[in-house]
Amino acid sequence: MQTEEKTLYQLDGVMIGKRIKSVRKAKGLTQEQLAERCGCTSTHISNIENGKIGISIELLYTCLLYTSPSPR
Repeated sequence: MQTEEKTLYQLDGVMIGKRIKSVRKAKGLTQEQLAERCGCTSTHISNIENGKIGISIELLYTCLLYTSPSPR
C-alpha cells in the first residue's frame, strides 16, 4: 500500500511541476526570473518542473503569487 501511495504522490509532484512550467512560460518568465522572485535557484525550479524533486508548500505558494493571473 505504501508503494502505491508514494507513486501517487510522485505523480502529483510531476503534474505540479509540469503545471508550474506551463504557467511560467505563458507568463513569459524564464526559470532564472521565477527563481529570483521565489528566492531559490534556477536549478531548483528546473528540478521541480522536471519532477526530479518535490516542492514545499511555502515555495508552491510563492510560485503561485508570481504566476497567477493578475486581478482585473
